[in-house]
Order: sequence, then structure tokens, then C-alpha cells
Amino acid sequence: MKAINQILNLISILIFSIAISGIGFVHLLSDHFPIGLLPVSKSIFTGIVCYTVGVTMIMASVLLNFQKTSRIASILLSILLLILTLAISIPDLIGHFYNANNWTGTFEMISLFSISLIISGFILKNTTVLRWGNYLLASGLIVFAVLHYRYAKFIIFLMPGWVPEKELLNGMIMAVFLCSAFSLISSKLSKITMPVLGSMFLIWVLILHLPRVMEKPLIEAEWTSLFIALAMGSVAFFRFLPLVQTENP
Repeated sequence: MKAINQILNLISILIFSIAISGIGFVHLLSDHFPIGLLPVSKSIFTGIVCYTVGVTMIMASVLLNFQKTSRIASILLSILLLILTLAISIPDLIGHFYNANNWTGTFEMISLFSISLIISGFILKNTTVLRWGNYLLASGLIVFAVLHYRYAKFIIFLMPGWVPEKELLNGMIMAVFLCSAFSLISSKLSKITMPVLGSMFLIWVLILHLPRVMEKPLIEAEWTSLFIALAMGSVAFFRFLPLVQTENP
């Protein structure tokens, strides 16, 4: 069982690293920060920073999959995502507090950062880092549940036309978010909720984001959304969380 869990952890890291490297390539090929994820006005200075961020994401993502470099790569990636969240996402949210797009982008960044923390905690064998990753990911899931409730009509509009019972499905999605958040906070039932949550995102990649990318291959926002969903889907294979559970009394 331990060997199987180890393999699943490596699959999780691989999926997350592919997603982050994809976001890195979006930085390079679009020549600007992803608009929905990191809203930054384009200039010569930000162009240089954008290129640096993209290259760093790609390098850290690749190195994350090798045992000798995984520790430094996980730390580097976590620090980079933290800096981007604190320097760009949160100030932008404060400045546009009632804008749903800013709430979505900010907590997508927080979620990416939280997953990188969880992976770092596993690689470094640091349960404190793991717990903080759990709590931050839970906060993102709670916000996503609220957004799915508050803007249900828009969410339903985004679903493919062939999907039946869209309102019911949206309610089920909110339930998955909230149940997963509870499991992360309480360190209970994560072996059930994480595969469900991650599988849900991976299904979205296949039935929602991939068709939209194929329809509009030159639209940066579609690629960014696909890679964010793929990163969130990496939690389907999480077996890191039992490290936290075993320390609970």
C-alpha cells in the first residue's frame, strides 16, 4: 500500500508540474501575464518580469519531478506563487472587492499556492507546511462554492449544452467544494473527498476546457483556465494528507 501511495503522489506531482509549466508557457507565448489570473498592465518592465516568471515556473516544474532537485524546486515554486499572490492578486482584489472575476482569479492563485505548499510539505516531510496548504486550499474551495451559488446562472451558461440537470449539477459541485474544504480543515475523509474533487476537475478539463481551447486556440484565457483546472485535478491522486492525519490524537 505504501508503494502504491508513493506512485499516486508522484502522479499528482507530475500533473501539477505539467499544469504549472503550461501556465509558464502561457506567460512566454502571450508576452503578458494571464489576464484573468494575474491582471497586470503590459509594459516593458512587466514584460521582463513576465518572461522571468514564465521561465521560473517551467524550470521549477521540471525539476520538481527529480528526486535530487525536488526539494529546492518545491520551495522555489511555493515562494514564486506566494510572491505573485501577495504582490498582484490580493492588491487587485482589494481594489476591485465586488468583482467576481477578481475573487475567482485571486483564489485560483491561492489554490495553486496551497497545492504547491502541500507538495512541499510532503517532499520536505514537514506537517506544518502541509497543514497550511490544507487550510489555504480549503479557503479557496469555500470561495469557489460561494461563487457557484452567487453566480449560478453564469456557471450554468458555461456548461456544455448536452449536460442535463445543470442546476442540480451546480449544486453537487458546490457540495463537493464544501465537503472537500471540511475534510482539509478537519483532516478527515480526505481519502474520499480528494479523489472526488480532483476527478471532477479532470472531467472539466476533458468536457469543458479542452473543447473550448480547441475551438479558440489563440485565446490566452482558455489555455490558462485549462491549466488551472488541470492543476486542481492533481489533488485526485493526493496521498500526502494522511501524513497530517496520523498526528491527530
